[in-house]
Amino acid sequence: MFHVYAAEIHRSTCGALTAVLAVGLMALWPATGHANVAVDWNRVMLKLEPTSRLIMHTRAAPLMHVSMHDAINSIPGSRRYATYLPRLPASPNTSPKAAATAAAHWIARQYTQTFHPENAALLAEIEALYASSLASIPNGSAKTAGIQLGEAAAARLWAARANDGWNNPDNIQFIFPTPAPGVWRQVPPWPSDLVPPFHWWDHVTPWVMTSASQFMSPPPPRITSRKFRRDVAETRAYGDLLSTVRTENQSHAARWWGVCQESNAGAASLIASQLILVNDVGLYESVRIFSLVTLTVADAMISNIENKNHWNFWRPITVIREGGDPSWTPYLNTPPNQEYPAGHPMGSGGGLYIVEKFFPGRFRQPLHVESQGCGTRTYSRVSDAIQEVINARIWGGMHFRHSGEVGAAVGKQIAHWVYTHSLRPLPGH
Repeated sequence: MFHVYAAEIHRSTCGALTAVLAVGLMALWPATGHANVAVDWNRVMLKLEPTSRLIMHTRAAPLMHVSMHDAINSIPGSRRYATYLPRLPASPNTSPKAAATAAAHWIARQYTQTFHPENAALLAEIEALYASSLASIPNGSAKTAGIQLGEAAAARLWAARANDGWNNPDNIQFIFPTPAPGVWRQVPPWPSDLVPPFHWWDHVTPWVMTSASQFMSPPPPRITSRKFRRDVAETRAYGDLLSTVRTENQSHAARWWGVCQESNAGAASLIASQLILVNDVGLYESVRIFSLVTLTVADAMISNIENKNHWNFWRPITVIREGGDPSWTPYLNTPPNQEYPAGHPMGSGGGLYIVEKFFPGRFRQPLHVESQGCGTRTYSRVSDAIQEVINARIWGGMHFRHSGEVGAAVGKQIAHWVYTHSLRPLPGH
């Protein structure tokens, strides 16, 4: 699952953010020479939520990137793509970089002050990046107009999504399914009566989809089928805490996708960032890529919770322990919700299918993608990353192969829908 709770390994591999003053953080963001302001703010976006609240992160990410997109595509004479919300009034003499910067800053600051006001270090980092970004833009009316436009776009999208159901306003209750073979029940180490976190997320208003049930997966395999028995055997062997067949590289992949904040929270946008920098993609195209990626991930996770609640399929730890191996322990802790379809391949996979539309085929050189504090994974094409996230959930011991493959397939359907129905190029572009 693309964690609603992070899968915790026996030891943490991700370092905590050190509390420092904003003046110290200024050194992290040089005043000139930004490679790409969208990439800069994407790094901040990946820190807006801790790994225990990554469903919330999938909502925060499009708030930031779509605000940036709508701001710069409201500027007459330079707009290139349709906006998510109707265009805002703007002067042709408006700095796109200032508009994008101000929109990202408004969302990042507002989000952190609203949900994590105690995180002074992150607030300082946000203000440091904002100051250095603005310092690289010449003072004048274009800069002032850009700041005003960016803040207006961000405030408008924030208000538009305020009542989208993220906080379970209707107090939707989770009803545990009747225990039976094939049916989900809560797994260790979580309390047996713990309801799946964010179980109401299928009632959140989709960003682009028509409804949470627009893309439903086929049923999970019959638990007596050869396919299912094969999947159980694979996860039992490769996902065991003390597995003798899982390699160190596979263990690293499981951790990289499973417990590291950047690659767990936003692997698709992290990979997109690297490709954007390597290919020297411009601001308008960069912001559109990030917007489409995060819109897809957001809708994929709304759909994923709808699917999980519908099928209520059991986890590997339940199957294996009740099947005669009561001491079997997964390499990573299993998330406290239903197994099918796998959420990480559905969310990250969907986002990566968007990335693949812009960067198809084999890369000119291998792409090295670092997740801060957790090391680097290397890919020759985007599809390698999609396959790896499917495998990583097996190697972590929390999913079956068929579940990951189906999750990725549904994520691809959602990606195609988002790509063809949102932020389309304007005539002549």
